[in-house]
Amino acid sequence: MWFRAKDFEGKLNNVEVRQTITKRRFINEHYQISVDTIKENAKVINSNALPFSDNKKFPIIDVIGTITEMPNIDFPKNITIPDHHKFDFLLSAYGVQIYKCFVNNHIPNNWTLVTPDAFCINDKHTQTFTPEFEVVHHYFLPKLINGGRIVWKSIIKNDNSLIVAKVIAQNTSPDGPSNLPWLVSQVTHHEGEGRYSEVTYVLRVNTQGGVAPAAEQ
Repeated sequence: MWFRAKDFEGKLNNVEVRQTITKRRFINEHYQISVDTIKENAKVINSNALPFSDNKKFPIIDVIGTITEMPNIDFPKNITIPDHHKFDFLLSAYGVQIYKCFVNNHIPNNWTLVTPDAFCINDKHTQTFTPEFEVVHHYFLPKLINGGRIVWKSIIKNDNSLIVAKVIAQNTSPDGPSNLPWLVSQVTHHEGEGRYSEVTYVLRVNTQGGVAPAAEQ
């Protein structure tokens, strides 16, 4: 299910311009990969620059990543990580991909991704995709940090860890093009202390939905 809301309309150089926003729901899994030692000079991210607010009650869960055994899954050849890295934990994510599209003189352009707005839970088999089980917020930063802007941020008590990452590989979903592609993202920035302090790569797999609509929609 998705909806569209027009938030800008006008004329530029006598050409009709209309921007529309759409949200596409999705579910997927995020595999967190870590290495034994990581050292980085962290810089503070201005919380006022974040696109979404985390001013909410803490979830009832007080730990991130309870599934620590690597699931049995067939990865495409390019969905891999370098040697000397290990599987750390698995999270299941749900939310929306937010896209925008400009229409010039009634000719639609392609939809472009603005940001995901998603939350992760530890175990989709024993928990529900509802706020009380959410442990991580997933979104984009408005500006790059060391080449990355994809964020996974802890929202549980006593864990203020956060990572920023960039996509380094992707593959069409084995379940068809109506699902988001599978991704490998490399961490470019760490912040805070907690579960994400040693994560180096994130794999997005087992995607359901979330792709942009056709340009004419």
